[in-house]
Amino acid sequence: ADQLDEDQDSVVNNQPEVFTTATEEISQESCAKLVGRCFAEATGSDIALISLGTWISGNGTNQNNGGVSGKLYAKNITDYDICTILPTGWSQTIQTVRLTGKQIQDLYKEGYDAVGTGNNYPYVLVSPMELEDEKTYQVAISGISEKLASEAEVTDSGIVGMDAAKEFFGQFETLSEADAEWK
Repeated sequence: ADQLDEDQDSVVNNQPEVFTTATEEISQESCAKLVGRCFAEATGSDIALISLGTWISGNGTNQNNGGVSGKLYAKNITDYDICTILPTGWSQTIQTVRLTGKQIQDLYKEGYDAVGTGNNYPYVLVSPMELEDEKTYQVAISGISEKLASEAEVTDSGIVGMDAAKEFFGQFETLSEADAEWK
């Protein structure tokens, strides 16, 4: 009976943990930059390429489920809020790939062909540095096309995106658009 009472209390009175407080609305692109910083820092990557999950009518019901599709609002930010912007959702892991600066720039310009229609989703390039064409970088990435997977070795970091995000967002007392810039 005690266990039943405890379980019921957990469901009825569940208050999710607050990781930070957004002081203003944070745009989809800035959320992608925050996710990119989070994924790059968690995996020790040099940069990140994060796809945006926008609606493309030519893709029908097959849309980009592996991108940042939302934004954050001025309020306390819980794991539920984080999950709305996280390409890995609750339990998927962060992927990385090694690419040259030129390959990264080409991917950034081309975008992510999530469903093979040629209607590509834009990437947000998250980098604290200028890329050199011939230099090789480790890239945390969300949005890996079949073409990219066949041309480069994609590595599963083994790091659950939500775990990395809780740690990353928890380091901010407050969060704003300005925090999206990686310096």
